[in-house]
Amino acid sequence: MSQDMQKFGSDKSNIALIGGVLLVVLASFLLINKSEPTLTPTPSPIQESTNIPQPQVGIRTYTVVKGDTLKEVAEVYGISLDTIKWANNLTSEKLTPGLTLQILPVDGVTHTAVEGNTIESIAKKYNVDPQKIVDFPGNSFADSQYSLTPGSVIIVPDGTK
Repeated sequence: MSQDMQKFGSDKSNIALIGGVLLVVLASFLLINKSEPTLTPTPSPIQESTNIPQPQVGIRTYTVVKGDTLKEVAEVYGISLDTIKWANNLTSEKLTPGLTLQILPVDGVTHTAVEGNTIESIAKKYNVDPQKIVDFPGNSFADSQYSLTPGSVIIVPDGTK
């Protein structure tokens, strides 16, 4: 047993001979009878979370207060200045207190569907891959063919005007 102790670099405090089986405990490994190590994980407490954040997929609104700048609003919501300008048809960066802004969940544009629109035609208009529109979880379609209902508003992630 002393040869085994030297081999494993241990002292008697972590070696036991039980029923003819040599047990050597090193850190979180358990070596049994000189065989391959078997990992014995140390259990850690499970932390339950009641507030698992969900990604934002819908359009929010924000009411401008005195002193707000477009840049600050964009930074708070993690989107570009252009996204806010496009979503709100703004021609300048000047904000007026009381103005209600539409805040998209991602950089891009919104599009209100009209008769004859297709995902492909919208994607082409805003210079984006059609799959991005289809894959965005906040968009809903009339059927499994991704048809659009006239009047419905869709988000075009990464779209540009």
